[in-house]
Amino acid sequence: MRIIFTFSALLVVAAGFGQPAKLFVNSKGKISADSVKAVAYIMEEKLGDSAYVISKYDLKHQPLSTGTYKDDQMTLPSGKFTIYGRYKPTNRETGKSVDQIVYRQSTGYYLNGAKTGTWIIFDDTGEKDYECTVENGKLNGPYQEFNPDNGKIDMDGNFENGKKEGDWNAYAWNDPKPVYTDVYKHGVIVRSILHTKPAVAPENLDRYLSRTLRQYIDTLKSMDVVVNLLLNESGRVDSLININKPLPDYMVKAIKAAFSNAPVFAPALHGDMPVKQAFVYNFTFSTPYRADSIGSVYSRHADEIGRGLNQAGIGKPVN
Repeated sequence: MRIIFTFSALLVVAAGFGQPAKLFVNSKGKISADSVKAVAYIMEEKLGDSAYVISKYDLKHQPLSTGTYKDDQMTLPSGKFTIYGRYKPTNRETGKSVDQIVYRQSTGYYLNGAKTGTWIIFDDTGEKDYECTVENGKLNGPYQEFNPDNGKIDMDGNFENGKKEGDWNAYAWNDPKPVYTDVYKHGVIVRSILHTKPAVAPENLDRYLSRTLRQYIDTLKSMDVVVNLLLNESGRVDSLININKPLPDYMVKAIKAAFSNAPVFAPALHGDMPVKQAFVYNFTFSTPYRADSIGSVYSRHADEIGRGLNQAGIGKPVN
């Protein structure tokens, strides 16, 4: 996710040390005396000759950002900043958005107007998404990406002057051993190493799902459903981590039960040893035109070798 900070030059009238001043902000990001046209407001507190703490809020008094500036026109951020995002979750039963949630989106430091040190980015559930190191305005140093379901590292590596360098490792679910490593030189992959042989779905899984979930065809037809499974060392489904669609609870339970009793997968192998592995399985119900058809499942599946290597989120560095 790309975090963009835009702060307009604002002329601030000093209100004295320790005395917060309330300033209105219009739709163009300019200070305005007209509260009617304001889209946000700022609380400014002067801490010293060159330290101004700014807290920005929307008109519902929900935080937008907090941080410290060296100048009263807020053009030179210097110090710790926290940026807040907005998220509207969806009700699983109705499919409609519910009340907006405010969450901490990112936190880190500026030094004389430039990002520096460790920056942590969070997802809309408040879980850590990724952590990076910034130096001289570029990514420099360790980078880690995290699994939102268990908080463990999904991927790690190192940046030099904004480019990936050295070993970049991808991990599966709860396994501290890397599944996959890409070796970079100046942002270019020079070698790839597959440490773990991925799990393989049984050939009759499609037919099994068609038979087991046939009663839900009317709801699921032409719907692309993605399930995230955790397979154990025996190739059995230990748990269904999540489903990508907002389905009714009874249908989620039916899908979970279907996969829990599914035919055995060929387990993933790290060397010669079977290991647990997260597994992404996509399936689509399609109702053919034949009147006697009960529908069928067309599936496509792929092993998960780390979110960061096969799916780059907005604003996340790729090379």
